[in-house]
Amino acid sequence: MRFLSKVFLFFLISCLLFLFLSASAISGSNLKVNSTSNLSSTNLSYKLFNARMGSFQISFLYPSSWRYQPSGDYIHVFSPDRRTVISITFIEDPNLNNMKLDDFSGPLFQELKSTISNLKVEGKRRAVLVARPAMYLQFSGTLRGKPIWGFELWSIEGSYAMVVQMLSRVSDRRLLEPIVDTLVSSLYIRGPAFNYQWFKDINNGFKVSYPANWEQRTIVKGNVMGVKFISPPEGANDDIRETFQVKVMGLKLSSDLSSDFKEFEAEYVTYMSKQYNNFKLLKREEVLIGGIKGVQITFYGEIKGIKIVKIASWTFKGGKAYLLEFTTTLDKYYFYKPIAEKMIESFQFIGM
Repeated sequence: MRFLSKVFLFFLISCLLFLFLSASAISGSNLKVNSTSNLSSTNLSYKLFNARMGSFQISFLYPSSWRYQPSGDYIHVFSPDRRTVISITFIEDPNLNNMKLDDFSGPLFQELKSTISNLKVEGKRRAVLVARPAMYLQFSGTLRGKPIWGFELWSIEGSYAMVVQMLSRVSDRRLLEPIVDTLVSSLYIRGPAFNYQWFKDINNGFKVSYPANWEQRTIVKGNVMGVKFISPPEGANDDIRETFQVKVMGLKLSSDLSSDFKEFEAEYVTYMSKQYNNFKLLKREEVLIGGIKGVQITFYGEIKGIKIVKIASWTFKGGKAYLLEFTTTLDKYYFYKPIAEKMIESFQFIGM
């Protein structure tokens, strides 16, 4: 597969650059850097990287004292002491379609083994990358006889994969945590697989942003109208796909809005508790929806043994109730939660 050679080339370039920078740090007579003081400073300032990489526009924050080096389809950011390199790349290949995150970890691990001696995987867990489900793998080993540690963070969507890699010889890993957290959390991408687009419903007076590769369906059921978005399958056996719905329904409101909120919530919770087994309310809070007062709850339940988590938000405007519902399975909740939050925050009233 073409993406395997791309992965190998990415590792090779990253390792060669890391070796070159490390060698320069040791032999360079003009390099005088106290790595601990530079990394642990609480007054670190950051710069914005913003450039086009292939068919993607990418931006992220990195420490002002660090340097970056574009290399074709790769971006490398390295510390002033040249003991840490963070690399980012995109891989496009039709073979990635319907590939699961776990499937991608095999080729990644093989390429790690081919470049790093005494490789030890220290941890592997689910994560989030650019508001998308991702996988995180931390490792240690030796490179050219010297200790090294690092991580791989990857996400797949459609025929695209994004990989973030770090290689470091800094012994105190805690010194790098705020830098890595800032860089990864600030990553912003616009491109074929990472676009959001607007859905507008003039008749019901709202618009909402959703991932461009999610399926869209119209809701018309009795007094309820709106739209339903469905995530793409994560493989042939992905029977439970994430959904985000905006439901609009006519409602008789009283002069006491707080009473209306309480009544709607009581009826909604009662209804859902009958639809799901082992129903449990996890969180309730007052929020802004489309700039006006609303309520949001998160609850857990089971249907046919499948563990489900739902986020439901609602508000009232113009004699109508606006209900926003996001549904996912428990094991994927934390991976899709940022997407749900972005869609909820994007909701706006129009033409009213």
